[in-house]
Amino acid sequence: MASSIALLNLCDCFDTVYGSSAGSIIGAYMISRQMCVDVYSDVLVGNKLFLQKPEIIKFAAKSWTGRKNNFNEGFKATGMNITYVLRDVMSSTGLRPFDFDSFAHNVETQKLYVLSSGENFNQGIFGPDDFFDRWTQEDGVTYNYRASENDPRGMDSGFFSCLASSMVVPGAGGPPITLSKKGEKERMYCDAFVYEAIPIRAPVYNSNATHVVALRTRPQAAKLKTSPGFYETKIAKYYFEQCKMDDVAKWYSAGGQQFRYVEEVACTFEGLGGEEVLIPPTDVVYARPDLTWGDVRDVVDVKKWRKAYVMPIMVGEDVQEMSPLEQKEKVVVKGIRDGFIAGFETLKDAAGVELEDGMTSADLAELLFPFREDLGPEYSNGKAKKPSDLKPIYVKGLKINSLAARRSLLFKARTKRNRVKRLISRRYRKAQRLLGNEKKQTVDEKWETIKRALPAVEDFPHLARQVRRRIEKQEE
Repeated sequence: MASSIALLNLCDCFDTVYGSSAGSIIGAYMISRQMCVDVYSDVLVGNKLFLQKPEIIKFAAKSWTGRKNNFNEGFKATGMNITYVLRDVMSSTGLRPFDFDSFAHNVETQKLYVLSSGENFNQGIFGPDDFFDRWTQEDGVTYNYRASENDPRGMDSGFFSCLASSMVVPGAGGPPITLSKKGEKERMYCDAFVYEAIPIRAPVYNSNATHVVALRTRPQAAKLKTSPGFYETKIAKYYFEQCKMDDVAKWYSAGGQQFRYVEEVACTFEGLGGEEVLIPPTDVVYARPDLTWGDVRDVVDVKKWRKAYVMPIMVGEDVQEMSPLEQKEKVVVKGIRDGFIAGFETLKDAAGVELEDGMTSADLAELLFPFREDLGPEYSNGKAKKPSDLKPIYVKGLKINSLAARRSLLFKARTKRNRVKRLISRRYRKAQRLLGNEKKQTVDEKWETIKRALPAVEDFPHLARQVRRRIEKQEE
């Protein structure tokens, strides 16, 4: 979904970017303007250095038997190895090195906030002041990131540590990250989804946002569980108890997280109506046995809630939900394609893009996110037949100086005239194809068509090369 925003040249329409869980890394690459889209489609797919299901099963078994787990034994293998993502993918020696220089420059203009879930129901909202220290040298301002590329878990502050804290899935990602947020006492933090899976509350109450574009990865037809299951009552509860977060354990096992998630999903559906939506506060109150009515009276009073316009980007109802632990390459890539299609179809009018010559958003998604088996042996842009064959690729970020004054375009209603114009154009092209009057495009002509559909594709040379080669291969 984020790739559709970037390729439609709409990144500059946002004042701030909020990231929850894996969305924090996507947001980071978005701010640096690197567009390393293959981190999730290729680097992590089928990679046992990142995901080890047996370790997750072991933890689930411990939660069932009640066997104690010692988190003080040091960092060991976990189901989801967050350190691999930071050290072996994003670090300066990783497979997709993060452009800290471009990020540090851009985050001054377009803020990134990383969400996390802390002990005692304190939500972590980490921003630029928590990412790095600044100190001045003779040649200007230099950014010293207080994040260890070799051992992110050994640090109590810094950019990588903030990212890690947003992705520690209870029961799968290892022990919580202990962080010292600027101006606050040290706390333990774990995955953002515990308190805010869809970043809607924090932008409104932390940044006073009036318009929110929410990227929802779960399909519209996904069934939302409203009663605690095995994960809530056993795995997550056991995890929090072992972390000495007993209050969070009781709240989670009572379905508190599920209630908050349903609230956020409801906001996205209500936002489809085009009117302002009541946004629930960030305060965690429901299902907390330690609070009295006096403690929560103001929080649950909807008259005191803020309002915002919410534009959700969601995959269609016909798309099957993918397991969070899915590692089959074709299933993952198809899911990424579906996300791109959803974003492209939602935002293409705002970008002034109209597909031509019979091209569809699905065609674009196939070019951008190919299966490994479709890549020729001569392709050497870091793609691999299997994860162990991956090659490091440094993608240079882009520096921005100001944000485009085009935010209103994202929420501007489509006009009837434009809808009719597009309908006539599509029907004309369809008739030409049926009559056989449409001549086959050359590689150069098709590439020009792609550039009109994806206005910013040439801003990301690594993607442009990939798409161009895919077109050439199709024409062979």
